[in-house]
Amino acid sequence: MDTPRLPDERPILVLAEVASAYERQLLWSWATEQGVPSSAIIELPSARSRRRRDISPVLDARLKRAPDAVVVPVRVAWLAEERDGRRRVRLIDIVKAVGDPRDPGPWTHKVRAMRHPDSFRLLVAEPARAGDLVRDWHDSYAPSRLGEYVARRAWLALERAERKLRGNRYKVARFVAEEITAQGEFQAGLAEIAEETSQREGNVQARAKRLLNEIAATPTTLAIDLVAGLIHLLYRQGYRRIEYDRRKLLEVYSKAHKTSLVFLPSHKSQLDRLVMQYVLWENDLPPSHTAGGININFWPVGPLVRRSGVFFIRRSFKDDPTYKFVLRSYLDYLVSRRFPIEWYLEGGRSRTGKLRAPSLGLLHYVVDSYERGATDDILLIPTSITYDQIQDIGDYAAETQGAAKSDESFGWLLGAVASLRRRYGDVHIRFGEPLSLKKDWTGDAEEGSVDIAKLAFEVMMRINAATPISPTAAVSLYLTDEPGPTTAPELAARIGPLAALVERRGLPRTARFDRPVDIEVVLDRMAEHGFVARDGDRWEVAEEGHHPLAFYRNVMVHHLLVPAIAELARRADGDTDAVALDVRRLFQFEFFFDPSDEFLESLDDALAIADAIEGLPRLVLEPFLESYYSVVDLAAHREELPDAKEALTHTLRLLDHGRIRRPEAATLPIMASAVKMLEHAGIEGDDQALRDLRELVATYLELVTKPLDRGSS
Repeated sequence: MDTPRLPDERPILVLAEVASAYERQLLWSWATEQGVPSSAIIELPSARSRRRRDISPVLDARLKRAPDAVVVPVRVAWLAEERDGRRRVRLIDIVKAVGDPRDPGPWTHKVRAMRHPDSFRLLVAEPARAGDLVRDWHDSYAPSRLGEYVARRAWLALERAERKLRGNRYKVARFVAEEITAQGEFQAGLAEIAEETSQREGNVQARAKRLLNEIAATPTTLAIDLVAGLIHLLYRQGYRRIEYDRRKLLEVYSKAHKTSLVFLPSHKSQLDRLVMQYVLWENDLPPSHTAGGININFWPVGPLVRRSGVFFIRRSFKDDPTYKFVLRSYLDYLVSRRFPIEWYLEGGRSRTGKLRAPSLGLLHYVVDSYERGATDDILLIPTSITYDQIQDIGDYAAETQGAAKSDESFGWLLGAVASLRRRYGDVHIRFGEPLSLKKDWTGDAEEGSVDIAKLAFEVMMRINAATPISPTAAVSLYLTDEPGPTTAPELAARIGPLAALVERRGLPRTARFDRPVDIEVVLDRMAEHGFVARDGDRWEVAEEGHHPLAFYRNVMVHHLLVPAIAELARRADGDTDAVALDVRRLFQFEFFFDPSDEFLESLDDALAIADAIEGLPRLVLEPFLESYYSVVDLAAHREELPDAKEALTHTLRLLDHGRIRRPEAATLPIMASAVKMLEHAGIEGDDQALRDLRELVATYLELVTKPLDRGSS
């Protein structure tokens, strides 16, 4: 074992973190051998001790008395056993050590060192001048004593040194509550809240500390490794692999030393956070601090995922100034220390396959942190996570039909794990074009700002652009259009133009889907899950398969949306631009569109795509138009707007009577968007306007099935 050296400068003050008598012996012997007098060695308690960490007042006096002294933190770092040139913690290691072998119990230190002399290292952290530390303490307005402030600085320096030894995957936030509450700005903010709400300042401070403990993640190296191992076991139950561009991931992280990273993934499954965490772990990258709903903070999930990097947020805190201030302060802390952050801009999992409308709260807080100077730049990373198939799909189909969402619990967790014991294919992660706030942000971060909404929409557009077309999505697009019996070669022939277009245009895809053998694999997997039925060599959509297949189709329809609208407009009488804008307004709460000018400029190129795929408007738009028609038809017969559940009942009635043909048109989230469109249009109670809109949607429905007479166009 190489023995590190202390700086040659004198006077020197060694801060020795000790967790046992054996560590004390090691550090004192090592320091005195290098000429450090015993009076210049001050012990610090272990930062990982669960006991109260009292700091000797001697440290305060020594720092003030010798401002020129070089202060050097030192520690004993314990390591995992080396196997094949790598040090990894296995489950058997945890069992043998009765815990993390990198943080062994103090009573085991001596025996372990004797049995495994290579199991520890002496660490020397970055030194600092005593006078500089005293000045920093004064400037921080920290309510803690000087010695406590310097001890915390020493522990953090030792954590950084140990991370170089162990790996970047263990970059975690330590002493979060102490660091945040020690800030003068935090104390001043709480005092202001106390004055504005007429509360005692002490009560506000006590509640703020409780809230900080409720929110903050408390990651540990053991939990990070343990959860990574569990994730691998879990996802491999149903998925073959996680497929992603490692080069692009490392390129993104290469900027992390000078900018704060914020990952904004799409949200399709409860596995999203797990697969992202595992990908970072296997590339030795720092774990993201991921926002999670307080609903998943149940035993044993909550305590475990909190220790692997999840911080919990309440669903509603609009009228709670203390909660909002504590959350903002926590995000400021993560941003300023450049800990990667991750959350789902959609707010919850998509039940339809499409991206949901963004929730702007956390984005506002993070942009506000940047504007207040917490960091020089923040890089927003649009991230698409898609699955060949997902285990949640049955629940989603039920919920879109009005079933209540299952509450998260231990029993729910066991059911979710059990559901993975099927074939689901692969998981696909794609990183979209990042947005730099320093370069791309020129807006206003005030709460409710339209600029924040525009930024969120741009992120969503970039997630869509990165989302690949999978064989499952392509097959679902055509099966939902014509659900009757078909063979794999027949389906491959129908899909062929789409596959050629994807290849020609360089659209993202996960795999080929133009050959019958590719289609057969997808159909076989769908049959395993009960979405399609097989009779000899012919396949058809099963009774319970329409909504699951619609989910997969909707994952990719945004790639064909504008071409489908352009083709619909070309089939209509009148100004094609005007018709296209009308359809865009109709679906303004359903899809993400470029600004009007850019949208119109894209129509000519979009028509070239439409020319390549026969019946594109029907493939893409028909189910949405049928949902919207049902909502508008019901509204035209009422004095007030219906809610989505009433519209669902009406849609099922229209299906029974043959007035619409798509079973997946009866989907609550889509009808909720249609109701929102009517509210925004301001035509509630206007019978004529509602009838006109109903006729317009009915006209569009006729047009999507109308063949285009290209000779007269």
